[in-house]
Amino acid sequence: MFREDLFTGTVEGLTRHCEERSRQRGFTHRDIALVCEYGTPVADGYLLTRNDLAELLESPHGRHHADRLLGTAVIEQTGRLLTIFRSNKRWRRQATGRDQRGRRVLKAALSPRGRYAA
Repeated sequence: MFREDLFTGTVEGLTRHCEERSRQRGFTHRDIALVCEYGTPVADGYLLTRNDLAELLESPHGRHHADRLLGTAVIEQTGRLLTIFRSNKRWRRQATGRDQRGRRVLKAALSPRGRYAA
């Protein structure tokens, strides 16, 4: 999706908000493209996790950015990139569906009648 953009340093579909926040937070267009290319898809966009670092380190254009981008999240909605930020532990757990001990949690919550809500 973003592989051809990694070499040019431009990313299509950025909102003005994403442009401003990336400048404020010190991210380049190449950083955004790397997170979208190598990051784990989560409900709202992409998250660069430790598991993604191995693949990123093997790529020639991501080797220098790997440590700095760990934990970075890019939020996407309807094909547009809304914002980019460095996620905290609580947000990462919620985005990946894990509890405090790292175990997967059931996404569906029980309704008042004892059935699973959709």
